[in-house]
Formats: sequence, structure tokens, C-alpha cells
Amino acid sequence: MVARSVVALVVLLHLALIAYHYPRAVVFGDLPYGTPDYQTHFHQISSLVTAYRELGRLWIYDPDLLAGFPTGLVFDVDNKAYFWFVYALTRAGVPLPAAFNCFPVVVAALAPLSLWLAARAMAAPAAAQITAYALGVLAWQLDPTAKFCWYGGMISFAACSALSVSIVACFARMLHELSGLSDLAGDRRRAARPWFVCSLVALPLALLLHAWAFAILAVPMVYLYLRRARALDRAGHLRVWALVAAALAVNLYWLIPALAHAGLMTPSARVGQATPLYLLSDYVERVIDEVNTGPLEQHTFARSVLIFAAIAGARAWRRAGERWRHEVAVVGVAWLGGLTYAGALIPGLRATEPYRFAIPLTFWSGVVAAPWLSRQLSPAALGAAGREARVVLLAVATLLCARGVHELLYFIPELERAQRGAAPGDRPRGGSRRAQPVAPAFVELAASLRAEVERRQDADAGAPGRVLVQWWPLAEYLSWATALPIVGGFPDRRLIFESANLYHMGYDDPRRAGDAFAEYLARYNVHYVVTSEPADSLMAARVDLLEPGPAVAGYFQIFRVRAPSDYFARGRGRVRTGPGLIELTDVEPDSESGELVLKFHYMRELACRPGCRLEPAPVPGADAAFIRVVASGEVPRAVLITHGR
Repeated sequence: MVARSVVALVVLLHLALIAYHYPRAVVFGDLPYGTPDYQTHFHQISSLVTAYRELGRLWIYDPDLLAGFPTGLVFDVDNKAYFWFVYALTRAGVPLPAAFNCFPVVVAALAPLSLWLAARAMAAPAAAQITAYALGVLAWQLDPTAKFCWYGGMISFAACSALSVSIVACFARMLHELSGLSDLAGDRRRAARPWFVCSLVALPLALLLHAWAFAILAVPMVYLYLRRARALDRAGHLRVWALVAAALAVNLYWLIPALAHAGLMTPSARVGQATPLYLLSDYVERVIDEVNTGPLEQHTFARSVLIFAAIAGARAWRRAGERWRHEVAVVGVAWLGGLTYAGALIPGLRATEPYRFAIPLTFWSGVVAAPWLSRQLSPAALGAAGREARVVLLAVATLLCARGVHELLYFIPELERAQRGAAPGDRPRGGSRRAQPVAPAFVELAASLRAEVERRQDADAGAPGRVLVQWWPLAEYLSWATALPIVGGFPDRRLIFESANLYHMGYDDPRRAGDAFAEYLARYNVHYVVTSEPADSLMAARVDLLEPGPAVAGYFQIFRVRAPSDYFARGRGRVRTGPGLIELTDVEPDSESGELVLKFHYMRELACRPGCRLEPAPVPGADAAFIRVVASGEVPRAVLITHGR
């Protein structure tokens, strides 16, 4: 009865916190969440839902982003399961924004269950399983890196981090049963069957959630398999390789195109580059560089407690002779801890942004710590302790509860303001407010920009010129909220096409200076520039090239390019665009060279008709080429360029 009451209390607490973070009016509103990465993911998903419904494509050439960008290829390897979830709900009649908003809510509700399943797979007692679930709630709600991910929009990695701990545990239990002491192979297989089935479902899903699930899982699973390989019979080996085959089969549809376009990738290592020193800074809760750890304060008390308890739990298993549990615990904690705090020292791992692996490290520590903690806090253990020990434990528990409340107040700032009273103009501190939809200022800016373009645009001129946007979340929003061609967005897309973005390198791009800026505006047919506070002072200073337009919401400034270009680097004509489509009319090749070169990025999947073909036209200072239209005779007056034939 007591156990059921504890479970009910923990579940209700978790659901209450989810309801706090995701208000119903926001989840089922008309707009997606407004935090930065959610704008990127909504743009990706909304584009791909349209492409899949109308064209049957799971990645699409988008001519209206970054002068031509392959949406759904490589850059969204953290968005596959999210897409299928949203697509399924929209097919069932749920509006796209609501379907999008529901995914983080479902993930949050289910995440602690993965720790419960992992504890069950590790053959932990019922009390330890309950403790593991409670620690999952604690880690999900109070770990700053987990919070940063699921609040800021990196929900897929947070989901895959939680799911991965149950995969390692279920895989380890399967191997343990298959290599067990029973002389009857049938008994071993029956004992291993539920853990094999769990792994068979969860492993492909984890990779579908986020490609970096491979980094979390590969080393522990390979190590455990090699350790048990000699003890497995043929059927046991077949089960292991069936898991590999299932994971590949489910994910090959996106993995094959990604690998086929590996030459377009530009790996980078900008954020999440923690070093061993960050282990100490996390322990004392101090920020060294928020570029590596995120903008939240390092309220890592819960993480530190779980890691120390996991070490104690692993030692307890070793003393008790639980060799397989001890081995699984150590390999998981050692690999994830090393990846988190030393991965940046290894060149091949830097591109994974290794500090993010603090999330699965915290979850796995909770699984390993749960049996030990549940034993130490059991009535029997407390009763066996002497009077003095119980007094000390009570004092420690009182202090820990106070510290827990301190952590909670940071992540739920409304509680802090309520207990101390709100001051005039007071705002919640930290980056942990409740989920909010897209900011009204964004919506106002989009309306003003559309009106500005319509006022200036000739109705017969075809596609409007491009809009260069300084602040990347705003660029992502404008990409899905308007029909305008945007240059900007997430600054680290890891594909060569990102070089079209003047803000890709922050403010260090040499094209910002002197005549190079004018050449850039003409090269990419930029007609408007949108800056945000703190504004890019260069734009206001270049009155020779830019004319100030309307200011919006006291935060955004629209600039008009004084001498706008067009979409033709060679030749002339009119252009209209759509998903996977560039339509040219009234085409006239360049009178001197006879060439027709478009200011859209070339991809080999693009086809041209009638009677023409496409070639890459190199762009000075960029890895991504433009499109050259070539015909055996004269270039047709009307040309249709499509993604595929």
C-alpha cells in the first residue's frame, strides 16, 4: 500500500510539472513553441509534411532557403521520429502546430519510464524500480542540460538519451540470459525473449529519434557483446545481429541519402566542447563557458548526487558478487562520463558536441544508483541504524530537501517570486520559463515584412528577392511563416550551402567589409536585411547600400537594398519557385557569353526540361555552386527545374 502511494505521488508530481511547463492553451494553440530550436524543427517538419503529402519525398530541395537547401537531408538527423509523430497526428486530423507541440509532452511523460524499465532489466527489486522512476523524474525536471534540451527545442536528443539507458540494460539482460547457467537452450531463450523484444523495438526508435544515439550505445553494446560472445550459441548471435539488422532497416531510408551526400557535409565543433575541468565546475555549480554548457546556470546538484550514488551502487554490486550488473554499470557510467567530459579532446568525437552526453550520463547514473539508494533508505536499513546515525541522517535529509527546493525554485521561478513577493518589473530569472508560443513580435515582424515586399514588388516580376536575417530563430520562423525566400537560420547546418548565410560565422565573415558586401548582396540577390537588437551596426552604417525601412516592435529593423539584383548571374528572365521547383519564363541567355546561370545552389538531383541539363557553376569564395542551364541548341524560353524527374 505504501509503495503504491509513493508511486502515485511521484507520477502525479511528474504530471503536474509537465502541466506546468506545457500549458494546455499553448500546446493546442495555433502556433508552435517559440523557443529557438523549436523554430528550426517546425520549419523542417512543416516543409517535409508538405513534400511527403504532395510529392512523396522525405527530403526536398527548397529553393527559398539559403539560395537552395536540401531540407530533410543530413541536417535533420535529429528530427526523423518527430516528423513521423507529427505526420501521423496530422493525418488523423490534428492541426499541424498542435501535433508538433504534443511531441515534447508525450516524451516528457514517458521519459522516466525508461529508467524504470532499465532497473527492471537489471533485475532490481520493486522498490529500486520505483526509485529509478523517481530519479528519472528528478533528472528530467532538474538537470540543467536536460532542461536546456527539452525546453529549448532539442527534445529528440533528450528523448533518445532517456530511451538509450533502457536499451543498454535490456541488451545486457538479454546477453546475460542467453549465456546463463541453464543447460537447456530453450529455457535461456525464453528468459531472454522479453529483453530481446524490448531491444528490438527500442534500438531502431532511438536511432530514429537522434543519430547520436549511436554514440551513446555503440561502445557499451559492442563491449558487452564481445564479453559474452564465446558463451553464446548460434541462436544467441543471430539475435544480436537481428537487432543490428532491425536498427539499420528502419533507418536506411534516411541513412543512405545522408551517406550518399557525405561530400556536402561540413562537420564542425562549435559548442558542447567540455574538458575534464568541467567535471569540477559542474560539481561546484559554476559556469566556465555557456557556449559549451548552455545558457542556464549550472544547477547540477542532482547530477552530482546521482553520479556519486551510482559509484556506490556499482561498488555494492561488485562486493555482492553481481559481476554482470557491476560490469554493465561501470561500462555505462565510464563511457558516458568520459564522452561528456573528455570527448572534446578526441577529434573524431568533437563534432558530437560531447557535453550533451551529460543527459544520458545522468539518467544511467539514476538507474545504477536506484538499488543502492532504495536499500539505504529502506525502513529496515534505517531501523538498523543507531540512534545517533538516524539523527545524522535526518539532519542530512533536511539539508538535502532544502537544497532540492533551492534547485526547484530556479527551474520554476514563479514559486520563488511567490514566496518572496514580486518586485515592480520583476521577471523570472534563468532560461526556464513555461513553454510559450511564437512571440507576438515575430508575428508582427512577419506581417510588416510581407507588406513591405508587396508594396515594392512588381506583380509581374516573379519571385521576390531574398531576405537576409541576422537573428537565426527569426530566420527560421520567417522561413515557415512567410512565403519569402530567406537567407539565414540555424548557423551550424553542417552542409556547404550554409556559406550563403552572411551570419554563418557570426560577425567574422570577410564579405561584410568594403566592396565585398555589395558583391555579396548582388551574388545572392538580397533585397532586404532584417536586424535585431542588439542590432548589427554595420547595416545601419552602410547607407550607400541599404535604406532604412520600418522598425517593428522596438526590436527589429528592416533595411531595403538600394540597388537590388535579380536571380540571374548570367542571362535574364522571370523566376517562380515552390517546393522542389524553379520555374523560368521569358528566358534570355547572356548576350556575350551565351550562358544562363541562376543564383540557386546546384544539386545533382535537380532535373531540367525541356531539352536541357544542369551543371554546377562555381561561386567565388563558396563551396556550393550555382546552377548553369545547358542545352544542345538554344536554351528554351521556358525552363522547368524540378527535384527529380
